[in-house]
Amino acid sequence: MRKFALTSLLLIVTLGTAMPASSSDNNTVGFYFDTAAESNCLETGPYVTVPMYLILTNPDIDAIYGYEFGYAASGSYMIQATALMGAGPIDVAGGEGNHIVGLSDPLSVRSETVLATLSVFVLDENQISFNLHGSVPASVLEEPDLPAVLLADDEIISLPLSTNANLPNSRINGKCNPDIEEGTWDEVKSLYQ
Repeated sequence: MRKFALTSLLLIVTLGTAMPASSSDNNTVGFYFDTAAESNCLETGPYVTVPMYLILTNPDIDAIYGYEFGYAASGSYMIQATALMGAGPIDVAGGEGNHIVGLSDPLSVRSETVLATLSVFVLDENQISFNLHGSVPASVLEEPDLPAVLLADDEIISLPLSTNANLPNSRINGKCNPDIEEGTWDEVKSLYQ
């Protein structure tokens, strides 16, 4: 019985760390390949440019006065352009996968709000992984690994990621992150092999 309890506890802890953020979480942010925030995995051939959107989902805020995010990527790709959304965006972080953006007027928020669009040029058929994280330096010192937004009255809040921080936030030509509720244990384990 102890062995069963220990095995069950280990399984719960392991699944808990592999689960993406719930779709009902407020103010989640992630990279998607559609503006409806439904697809974070894409298969394509080489020498193709695909748009990848940074989207705030399930917001409980009305407007954003600035935002910050960073990302790391692996694979054969080039970022051809990054379009920052909002009125008069000024990026003081210098780009290169690190963005701290101030806006001249607030950006109105809706159910899926695009914050940035990256034009990703795919160079071959191998996997490209994007890991979303906070900017450097981070404005929310207690949670530096998370993107953040500036609200009215200079309030800054961090944004939970749409996927588990241990998994890529989006992928091109690779294994998609399985939906834990629908995926099998073998699918979850395959992400770590």
